[in-house]
Amino acid sequence: MKFKLTMGDPMKRTTLRALLLRALIVVTVLTVVFAFAYKEYLRHTITNQCSEETGRKISMLQKDINELEAKDGQKNILKTVSAELAIYSSFDINFDQPFGDSLHFISQRSPNCHSCAVLLDEDNNIVSSNRQILTANMKFGNNDSDNGIYLCDNEALQMEQVDKLYFEYQQRSQRGGENYHGEPYFTSIYVDRDTRTFIPHEGIITYYRMDKNGAIDFSDKTEYPVQINLNDKSYELISLNSDVYPRCFFSDFYGENRSVIEEFEREQPFEYVAPRTSYGLGGNSSLQDGRSVFSESTRIYIDGKPYWLILRFMFNFNDPQLTALYWKWVVIFAASLTVIALLWSWYRNTMNKAKYAMEDYQRDLTDHLAHDIKTPLMAISGYAENVLNCKLSDVEQKRYLNSILDNVAFTDSLISRTLYLNHMGEKKAAKPEPVQLEELVSEALRRYDLLLKQKHIACEINGSAEITADRAALETIIENLISNAVKYTPEGGTVTVTLDKKRLTITNTVPEKIDTKDLMRPFVRGDAARSNTAGNGLGLSIAERAAQTNGLKLSVSCLENEFKTELIL
Repeated sequence: MKFKLTMGDPMKRTTLRALLLRALIVVTVLTVVFAFAYKEYLRHTITNQCSEETGRKISMLQKDINELEAKDGQKNILKTVSAELAIYSSFDINFDQPFGDSLHFISQRSPNCHSCAVLLDEDNNIVSSNRQILTANMKFGNNDSDNGIYLCDNEALQMEQVDKLYFEYQQRSQRGGENYHGEPYFTSIYVDRDTRTFIPHEGIITYYRMDKNGAIDFSDKTEYPVQINLNDKSYELISLNSDVYPRCFFSDFYGENRSVIEEFEREQPFEYVAPRTSYGLGGNSSLQDGRSVFSESTRIYIDGKPYWLILRFMFNFNDPQLTALYWKWVVIFAASLTVIALLWSWYRNTMNKAKYAMEDYQRDLTDHLAHDIKTPLMAISGYAENVLNCKLSDVEQKRYLNSILDNVAFTDSLISRTLYLNHMGEKKAAKPEPVQLEELVSEALRRYDLLLKQKHIACEINGSAEITADRAALETIIENLISNAVKYTPEGGTVTVTLDKKRLTITNTVPEKIDTKDLMRPFVRGDAARSNTAGNGLGLSIAERAAQTNGLKLSVSCLENEFKTELIL
């Protein structure tokens, strides 16, 4: 008889290390793909916002300049335009992130994030720009023609004290790698109404620290006193009081340093565009170090003269905030995938171990079956040869033939029980029902009445219990446990069954102490007699498999001359 093994090759089984390696390779590949895709997503989102922001700002500036130009009696409109460009050409790119605060990228506040706004005449001269400048909104009275924007322009004034004021601001506004907001408050100023110019006389500038998102921390401040004395008859000294005219509202030092505007021009020269059908031009270009420039421009008219208004944003995609956000989500993605990969590897390894254990179990089952079936087959072969080749009496022939039939019956039982054990896990559990355990035990013992009497074995049942379970499974378990106890109890021994709602215990006497380590494995009988036909070593294996399939637990133990099987219900 030949048996064909179809189980997996143990040499080719997948180990936990191989599963982890495979999972980590997948994690690495997916993380690289995510890192690239997320970087492109960030770039695309920021690029769209910058492009939209330049378009919106250029429209707003054009509208404000047109309104200024339309006002009657507006003096020095180009100076007012400079203030407008300095104040309103900055940008604040907002990037919402899940599970966290929004990120703000503010020109002048983020490294290499700047804005540039210039107004060109027809000769490509810069007549106005967003160069950093101190501005004040003056009101001398209701509907006073001198009301409006006044500038303290250090480049135009060429005064040492004003230059020092600007220098102090530049030093104090960005110190120690942090940003500070300067808030000027002057109690008196010098004013030239004709040129719309002012110079601080007395006051202070308070500097407040700003966080990375541009929020002001009013608890962290320093004050810088201002004292400038001017002896120029073209300026009048005005004391400021908020309750009476004149009144004044001072702005921060808005705008960019001249060096920033010059850098913009070096990257792409400012150029007046001749009249054409399209009055708006836009685009963006990439620079070194991860920077990109977004540009928008349009033509406007002041006093009937054409000018070209250009607005450019320079955004640094290597900004520390954006870099931190990028790596934060890449690390979170990689960590999440790693956890999933570890769980998957653990799950697959657990499933593989169960699968390999079943393959080993079936292989051992087949090997043991092949081994144990040799004995009855050799006996059948020997008896058959004697019947064919020897001159036997009728009594001897009958004895040989009965022996052949006994061995055939044993072999059939061995194969049937092996197949039953092999396919137990495929059976679906029946619907649980109330079962009287004492009744099942009594029925099993009655089937062995003759053998019990022949071996003078005393039986005793203690207790009773009713549980809800699969009746057929319990019958299989109890039948095999009782059968095992009766077969291996010596003459004059005892079999005792104890019942309660938590366990069923069967104890029986044995000739000597038995090693129970592998006793529930198929074909293991607890002794060296593997050639007899008294038992096939499958009873406990069948009982254990039936118990596992139905969520029960079976244990065996042996102390001196007492063997005990315990079924935990």
